Amino acid sequence: MGLIYIIFNQSDYTWFKHDGIWDIPSSVTAELQATKNYLNLLENPQYIHYQSDSCLIVVDDFRHVYKINLSNQGPRDNDLGIFFKSIKDREGSLLGYSNVELTYSNNALSIRVSAPSYVKEGAVSFQYQIKGLMDGWTQWSSDPSMDFPFLPPGRYTVLVRAKDVLGIVSPTLDFSIQIKPPFWQTIWFFVLCGVCVLVLFLIIVKVRERSLKRDKEMLEQKVRERTRTIEEQKETLKKQRDNLEVYNQEILSQKEEIEAQRDEIELQRDQIYKQNDEITQSIAYARKIQSAVMPSKEIVSCILPNYFIVFRPRDIVSGDFYWIGEKDNKIVVVAADCTGHGVPGAFMSMMGVSFINDIVNVEGIVSSSQILENLRQKIITTLWQTGKDGEARDGMDMAVCVYNKDLSQVEYSGAYNPLYIIRKGELIEYKADKMPVGVHPKQDIGFTSHTIDLLPGDNLYIFSDGFVDQFGGPDGRKFMTKPFKHLLASLDGLPPDEQKQALEDTLDGWQGAFDQIDDVLIVGVIVP
Repeated sequence: MGLIYIIFNQSDYTWFKHDGIWDIPSSVTAELQATKNYLNLLENPQYIHYQSDSCLIVVDDFRHVYKINLSNQGPRDNDLGIFFKSIKDREGSLLGYSNVELTYSNNALSIRVSAPSYVKEGAVSFQYQIKGLMDGWTQWSSDPSMDFPFLPPGRYTVLVRAKDVLGIVSPTLDFSIQIKPPFWQTIWFFVLCGVCVLVLFLIIVKVRERSLKRDKEMLEQKVRERTRTIEEQKETLKKQRDNLEVYNQEILSQKEEIEAQRDEIELQRDQIYKQNDEITQSIAYARKIQSAVMPSKEIVSCILPNYFIVFRPRDIVSGDFYWIGEKDNKIVVVAADCTGHGVPGAFMSMMGVSFINDIVNVEGIVSSSQILENLRQKIITTLWQTGKDGEARDGMDMAVCVYNKDLSQVEYSGAYNPLYIIRKGELIEYKADKMPVGVHPKQDIGFTSHTIDLLPGDNLYIFSDGFVDQFGGPDGRKFMTKPFKHLLASLDGLPPDEQKQALEDTLDGWQGAFDQIDDVLIVGVIVP
């Protein structure tokens, strides 16, 4: 939309200028309506005043004053001449002004016209129409050039006219033009294509007839060969039938022997089922014994009010175990991972629980490093370990924490298994010694003891490697240590039961349909 310029210097008269054309509402006199075109002769009128004596006073942008007498305008010459200056094709060649013919490859047209006007320089506008291609006239434009970069094949009539600043329209100038179609749109081309298609069709028919005749001969030959083959197979089948009758007799005799073997196998299967059930019941009872030797929930709750234990054996019995006890106003917390799992691991765990009971409750040792030292010596002595090549190196990975309630301190020692403390959302890791509780090249070196001051709200975690080594997730990989640390840090501030539930839910979601590969043990304690 163009800019609209409005002047209303005088009541009841409002002048509009839109797209360079002045206008006034139709309610004014015809005399005043006829004068509006004269305003186009002036540069930027700023003031327009209509006097009662049929005079129009106009002040322009340069403060020049003009008076237009409406009653004495005089006769007007309505003839505005227009003529073609040039008509060129795509190659720039000049064309005639009638019956222009262009080829499809040279279908561009450039027209230049001229309409001399002596009223005001550069105040003539033009418009054109192409009959057969356009529905009506174009908008008036001051450009005397008309370029048509592409004209489709056909016959057209080009119409051009001009209009000066006073609204006088010139006679219409016209000429005819024909754009010849390309060769692929001509009648002779379609006829040639039809002939080619017909010839191609006849060739295909002939080739097809020859192919069918050849296929028929081949088929007849195959039928003769197939008939001969069937006769040979018939003789072969007759011989096989005779052989089958002989085999059938042999099979009937073997059937009785197979049935006897089947009955014997079923009897052995039932015996295996019975033995397996007895073994399973024995292992289940062993689980009860293993659970009995570890401290019960009631006992632990009396010693540690704010704790939780995640304990998931891979098999019926577990190679992981925990031990919690109190001696001399010090609480001893142990989380251990024995060599192997299932029944062998369970034997090791029961031996470990028994030895720790003796070390703490009988021998009265409540130092974390000394507990590991004494336990290592008992295991080496009991299993007759010497450290020779080829000898079994059964042992335990273990974390021991001794909590002094009076001093609010914890003494920690570890054999491969670290201690994690979550304090105000940040994880503090205390690394373990890189040797197990058992025979080892560094067994003469004592275990390191860490004494740590605790703050209320601290979360202490000791654990086995079953959680971080569990396969699962969308890629079937291990859970790994770093995500496990982030998980523990995210539990800060939750009560023990909610922390346990969050760990179990995470493990279940991660494991999914994968099998559990190891025993899982996590012991968590919140400092009051």
